[in-house]
Amino acid sequence: MGVSVPAFHKVVKSRPLPHAYAGLDSGRTRPSPVRTGLFRVSWDSVIRMPDRGVGLERGTKRGSMRFHGVVPLLVIAVAACSSASTDPTATGTGGPSGAPTGTPSTPGTPKPDPTNDTKRPPPPVDPTNDPAAKACTGAPGSIYAVNVTKLDATDSIPLCRFQGSVLMVVNVASACGNTPQYAPLQKLYDTYRAQGFYILGFPCNQFGAQESGTEKEISQFCTSNYGITFPMFTKGNVNPPDVQPLYQWIHAQPGMATDVAWNFEKFLISRTGQIVQRIPDGTQPDDPAVVTAIEKELAKK
Repeated sequence: MGVSVPAFHKVVKSRPLPHAYAGLDSGRTRPSPVRTGLFRVSWDSVIRMPDRGVGLERGTKRGSMRFHGVVPLLVIAVAACSSASTDPTATGTGGPSGAPTGTPSTPGTPKPDPTNDTKRPPPPVDPTNDPAAKACTGAPGSIYAVNVTKLDATDSIPLCRFQGSVLMVVNVASACGNTPQYAPLQKLYDTYRAQGFYILGFPCNQFGAQESGTEKEISQFCTSNYGITFPMFTKGNVNPPDVQPLYQWIHAQPGMATDVAWNFEKFLISRTGQIVQRIPDGTQPDDPAVVTAIEKELAKK
């Protein structure tokens, strides 16, 4: 299409593009026509006015100069505006930055977190804290017939509530060289609890008087230092004299008559209530052999 404009000063054809046209090869002379947006720009249209630098086409009569296309600066501006406003899928960040276009997102709306799986079932309720737990009675002579008392509490908890779960029974202490084992114990609990794995902690002061605090102090120590959430039970002896009920049962099992050697000795118990492994106090809870044994028992339904 042609556009009439008032004549200006004498036009000069075939001049290098002025530097004002940044990004359009300002040092080239008479380049080939370029398409920008919806317009076709011919550099023959670019001329220079004495004071304004406005481009028009040479070869028309004064007062009726015509040119093809639109002055490049105007075309660039129009093209830039149209590219940002005419795309119905633009997100407002398109253009030279190369940001992808797509359906606009609502400001302030958080993106879905792939790690937050709302369909994942919640972990089982701690049987020692379940207000809806049904009354149960274990078979005589089984671990499920034993009652225990929660740490810093008076409620008696029947271990039959844990029937069908894999258990790790461990005697613990707050001032022992093995006390840092609380951390991997908690990690094991966090990892396998949803599969029916429980750690049962029993504070004991029989070894070097390393658990001399009150039950309230023990509870606070475990929570503040290690974030312990697995069930903890009343402080008591694990060897004679005055052995607490669960350890009486443990010592009565085949091959388990010898005394507990030190703090953090562990007993792995199957879903059917049988001791399947006795783990020395010096063996870390997350030792690969221990983890393998736990997973093996959990795989048995």
